This record gives sequence, C-alpha cells and structure tokens, in this order.
Amino acid sequence: MRHKLSRSLGPITAALAVGLAGCGDDPVQPDALFEFVEAEAVVRSAAALPTLSEIVLDAPVTDPIQRATLDLAHQLWVAGSARAHIAGPAQRRSAVTQAGPLLAELVTDEEWAVLRVRTDEWTAIAEGMLRHLSIPAVEYRLASARRHLARSDDATSREDRVYHVLLAMSDLVETTPRFVARALVDRATRLVAAADGAAREDLDETASAALERARRLADWAARAMEDGDDVRAIQRAYYAIQLVEGVR
Repeated sequence: MRHKLSRSLGPITAALAVGLAGCGDDPVQPDALFEFVEAEAVVRSAAALPTLSEIVLDAPVTDPIQRATLDLAHQLWVAGSARAHIAGPAQRRSAVTQAGPLLAELVTDEEWAVLRVRTDEWTAIAEGMLRHLSIPAVEYRLASARRHLARSDDATSREDRVYHVLLAMSDLVETTPRFVARALVDRATRLVAAADGAAREDLDETASAALERARRLADWAARAMEDGDDVRAIQRAYYAIQLVEGVR
C-alpha cells in the first residue's frame, strides 16, 4: 500500500488579541501574526493525517463485491467529511463500519503500524494548534480520538484494533485546517448576517465599527477559503466571531 503523506469559541491568546486590536481590519499583518507563527506551521501539516478514503483507495482488492463495499465506504467518508454538518460523524462512522472488517484483512500489520504512527503524529499536531486557538469543538474531537486510540491499544482482536483507529481518524477529520476553516467561516457569516438583520440603532460608534470590521473579515475569510488558504481563513473568521460576539 502507498503511504501518503456552541456559541462561545473562547478567547484568542492575549498576545494575539493585543496585536489584532492594533493592526486594523486584517489580522494577517506580520505584527499580528507574531504569536501565530507556530500555529500557522502546525495547521499547514494537515496532509499528515491518514483517512479511510486513502486506505480504501490503496487497498489491494480484486474481488468485485469487496471493491463495491469499499467504494460505498469511500463515498460515505467523503460525504461525511465535505463540511461541518450534523450528519457528518454518522456518515463517517457508517463508512468505518462498512470498510473496517475488510481493511483489517487486506492491510498488513506493518502498514497499520505506519497509519497508527501518522494518526498519533497528527493528534499531537492538532493539540499544538490549540496552544494558540481555543476551539471547544476541536478539543472535544481530540479527546474522543484519544479515547478510541486507547481502546485500540486495549483491544484483543485485530478487527477491534483497526476499528478504533479508524474511528479516531474520523474524529480527527474535524481538527484539520480545511474543516476548521469551513466551520469558522460558516459561523462568522451567520453571526454577521444575524447582527445585520437585527439592525440595532442603539449601538455606539465603537460597536458599529466593530460590526463593520467583522463584516469585512467574514468576507475576506470566505475569499481565503476559496483561494485554499485555510490558515488565513481561520484567522479572519476567528477574529470576526470575536468582534460580533463582543457587541452582542
């Protein structure tokens, strides 16, 4: 097999917040990024996380029934990983249930060892990101992934070991930069739209200016997503959310 590489989000780090407050609308200028340099390097390493789709596509299978099963699992995984939505985890879990028993047979122990190392490495990378950003949904998924990895270590059958590693990968999908960026951009866009819809006349000049900055940042975050710059999208959307929630 080929090995390829709630409402409150919590406060951004104090140093970053200070930098953002003094650098104008766009929180991607060098002075604002001083405390974000390590996080940027971390989130650009997302390709290190193995996925069920990668494993399925590389599986050495010739039986047409097995291939059909794996293809269905691949489709479920892709659909469940496309963006943040409530059905995503269930779709990925269904993919794991479909493909797990076959992959336990088709993939060698040596290959699983490599996949497990890569899963552990990404977990550490994602935890590094949380040294700079407080995102409870990511923290939750990391904790769940850790539990599955521990269950894999304690499992008495090869199938159970594989099953729990795959479930850990499923949780970790929601810690990757693309997924986090999509979730934050969607949230920023919704919050800005709600604030605009409220059209409150009692906002003071400072609050009105904050909402206008948030609106521009949410737009820029969406553009960064379109350009494939997940790091910039995360920064802009995160700051937009902080601004909107600060005047609610």
